[in-house]
Amino acid sequence: MLTALIQHKGGSLVIDLPRDRMDLEVKIRSIGIDRLSDQIHIIDDEEKSDVSVKLFGENDIGRHLSLLFNENHTLFEVNKTLQFVENSVEDIRDDLEMNIIHDQYDTPAELVGDIERMTDEVGQYTETFYFPLVGNMEDEDDGEQYEVGNRYLRYYEYEIRELLQKEQDLDGTNMKDYFYDDDNAQKKMVSCQWDIVDRSNTLYGKVDFRLREPFTAEEKELVRSWCIGQAADGLGEGLEQRPIETEDGDLYVITWKGDDDIYDSDNTIALSIGRGRPLPYFFERMIEMKRNNFTTVIVSVVLLVSVIFSSLAAMPASAATVTSDSSVSSGWDCATPHIDVTSIHQRGQSIGFRWNRVIGASRYRIFYRDGNGTWRNLGDTSDNQWYDHDLSRTCKGAIYTVRCVSNDGKRFISGYDAGGVGTKCWYYSTPNVEYVKTVNWNKAYVFFEGNPNVINDGGRFQIYMKKGKNGNWTRIGSTIEKWEQTPEVRTDYDGKRYYPMCYRAVITNDSVPYPGETYYYTVRCIGYANKLLDNGRVGYGEIFISQYNNSDEYYIHHAK
Repeated sequence: MLTALIQHKGGSLVIDLPRDRMDLEVKIRSIGIDRLSDQIHIIDDEEKSDVSVKLFGENDIGRHLSLLFNENHTLFEVNKTLQFVENSVEDIRDDLEMNIIHDQYDTPAELVGDIERMTDEVGQYTETFYFPLVGNMEDEDDGEQYEVGNRYLRYYEYEIRELLQKEQDLDGTNMKDYFYDDDNAQKKMVSCQWDIVDRSNTLYGKVDFRLREPFTAEEKELVRSWCIGQAADGLGEGLEQRPIETEDGDLYVITWKGDDDIYDSDNTIALSIGRGRPLPYFFERMIEMKRNNFTTVIVSVVLLVSVIFSSLAAMPASAATVTSDSSVSSGWDCATPHIDVTSIHQRGQSIGFRWNRVIGASRYRIFYRDGNGTWRNLGDTSDNQWYDHDLSRTCKGAIYTVRCVSNDGKRFISGYDAGGVGTKCWYYSTPNVEYVKTVNWNKAYVFFEGNPNVINDGGRFQIYMKKGKNGNWTRIGSTIEKWEQTPEVRTDYDGKRYYPMCYRAVITNDSVPYPGETYYYTVRCIGYANKLLDNGRVGYGEIFISQYNNSDEYYIHHAK
């Protein structure tokens, strides 16, 4: 995909990327570099750094990918981003490659985010397994480890989630690729993500599967057993050895308690104090330090009873209850609002969506996630719906989340959905290729039907071609002219009625089919909007304003 030329003090190294992380580190050290890949920036200037790195694209995709990286990125980030591209599911490969070739991404983070969004769209079904979390800390006095309570874990929820994410991002491989127990179950998997969730004031671990179709009962049990094995191994065999620094010392997160406490959405989560549910941290430490004080013991017993009753009251009766987010998270005045994915719709050139009204909240703040993964404020509303009118954002695909704010807008009063909800806006109907006609060895016509408003509104049609079913879509030059008006009235995404126009694209030279070969042709609408250009300035750039037809029908042309 990419080739990296690394130079250091007269030594040179040429390596292909992406590659295994450990192999990358070994290769770097072979020319005397004593730094890791996440400390080596993409700098082609010996005056700025003693390590020079140049990136070269091996093909069209590689050349366009190389444009995403600059001196702010490290060799590790390059390798990880390329691993995400290489390991993307086949279902999204054509769309992804077309987006890359057409420079639809401004940053590596935006590329990875779109891969995750498109992957989620492939998985129409979900299956989630839950498991209890245990936290251990080392006593500074005697060196012994003691178990901290779930309340303490919840205080470090962000750090635990970040630790899980880093563990899964080490090699850019999705966890589903480590499932070998059943071929049919594996084929159904689109993605597997380990995460944590706060439900009814208790922090659980969870494993989210995106699926092409649901598991059978037998497959679900096999997957559940695999999850137990992964949890017992500490997720990648290293999670339990990676500490989280806290003001009290190093915190180690344990994903397995030595039994089969992992539950799917059909089984009861029967956690209790008696089965090892951790006590609140402040309470267990008070018992430990004041064990011989009779008064403290009496107080402790009283508190223990109150903890048991409060724990039972907060305890989820089933995983279905666990997945409900109607409860108010600790520390917030209101429950977390969630965007209703079924409400996402397009109105003209805007994306609209709704969320649930939250008791106690009268003002909501809407955010979108930018290319660097940072949440950006779009504005506040007292309503429970929002329309985003920014063409350059909605057309490329945006991710939104909502949060409750106080009436004066000065503080947050709820949590938010950290994953967000992705949307994408199309402005014109998909052009359809009708047929291809070869004139001679150096000229051919591609006839297609499209909305003439694309041209009237300042856009254009772009022809793509690929050789053979498994080839890559390649942008080709052509001269497009009107051929004939069709009498049938159509309605576009924005609700406007139009008469489709039949266009004739004239293609020449290498884009003309060779005798005996099978070529595929497709058409996509191109528009222009403000976007971040390669030079770092904001200006007009090309964006897709329609989908494209990836069906075999109408595209195949067997040259004679």
